[in-house]
Amino acid sequence: MSGDEFLLESAVTNLLQNATEFSPLDATVTVSLEREGKTAVVRILDEGPGIPAYALNKIFDRFYSLARPSTGKRSSGLGLCFAREVAHLHHGSVTVQNRRGHQGTEAVLTVVAAEQSR
Repeated sequence: MSGDEFLLESAVTNLLQNATEFSPLDATVTVSLEREGKTAVVRILDEGPGIPAYALNKIFDRFYSLARPSTGKRSSGLGLCFAREVAHLHHGSVTVQNRRGHQGTEAVLTVVAAEQSR
């Protein structure tokens, strides 16, 4: 099984950066990886403030960015758009949503590995 290692690493790195940049310094970011047949699921949970309701349907838009709580700075707004494209290229998906019953967000990247040719 194979996938584009550079693209997948970049997508996961972006999701991790978002989780750490939107969480307090003493917060925990939890990462898990599960494999179900040809499908890999990367789940990242953070303890940040969550996504404001007005931004939930915009976070995957190109150039859309929220201010980081600790600095007030914004990013290029390309990271989640890029992660979504990487997921689609690997026949998967990416979601980011507020955690139910907890503070923070949950990002889930799902990809389907392609068979290697012999």
